[in-house]
Amino acid sequence: MRTLRLLLEYDGTRYAGWQRQPNAPSIQATLEDGAASLLQAPHRIVGAGRTDAGVHALGQVAHLTTSSSLLPERIRDGLNALTPPDIVVRDVAEAPPAFHARRDARLRIYRYVVLTRPQPSAKTGRSPCSLMVGPACLACCGLIKTLRRELGTC
Repeated sequence: MRTLRLLLEYDGTRYAGWQRQPNAPSIQATLEDGAASLLQAPHRIVGAGRTDAGVHALGQVAHLTTSSSLLPERIRDGLNALTPPDIVVRDVAEAPPAFHARRDARLRIYRYVVLTRPQPSAKTGRSPCSLMVGPACLACCGLIKTLRRELGTC
């Protein structure tokens, strides 16, 4: 068995987060389905952390353990061919057998971008709370109102 480290980038807009969900698409499920097809057996992919619904990643690390002899670059290219374009496997590399993406993570960097104006973003086409519902939207909108009050409009 070999352990492979995956470096991932994704736009989480269409997903219910990292973790597999019973009735909603997730990053993990999409990658695991691609890996099962490519490697012709079910494979669990473990991420360094879990992201919430709608959250994006530029350098999420994950790992999988496999008995496949496919070269890492073939696995990278195969997963990219079998997953939607909003999920990109940037790199696949051999890792030590005991490597664990979550337990061995040394650093996590989070960047929060809050649109503080009422007009939607030209880049994303979304308004500040368009991806949030329920209490998350109320918290986000409350934060935006507080920022506007403290900082003024931009």
